[in-house]
Amino acid sequence: NPADTEESIWAFLCEAQLDGFERARKQMLVVQTDPRPYMRRAYELFRGKCTEEDLAKEGATPASPAAFYALLYLGLYAEAKGEGDKARNYIQASVATPYGKAGRDYMTSLARVHLSVRGWV
Repeated sequence: NPADTEESIWAFLCEAQLDGFERARKQMLVVQTDPRPYMRRAYELFRGKCTEEDLAKEGATPASPAAFYALLYLGLYAEAKGEGDKARNYIQASVATPYGKAGRDYMTSLARVHLSVRGWV
């Protein structure tokens, strides 16, 4: 799907496990512009086109879905880079957001399962 930002990021995350972070970045699927600003920034972060701080700014409003998603993808990015403590902190923070606590979509469940599987709860 040429418009599926999340598909591209998740493919990257899988490939980073197998081929390493830099190789996964080089072969990352190119997608069209996502209508969600926080997902555009997440995609740009994984592509190397913006910084972690840029994505964090997209999630600056704690009660918004953007806060949950920015923190989750910052955590997944840190984990792909081998920064486990940083990843744990970001993902724990994502589930602690109002959106994360409300469990409004499957991604909030995914974040909780991720923490559980990693033994970070």
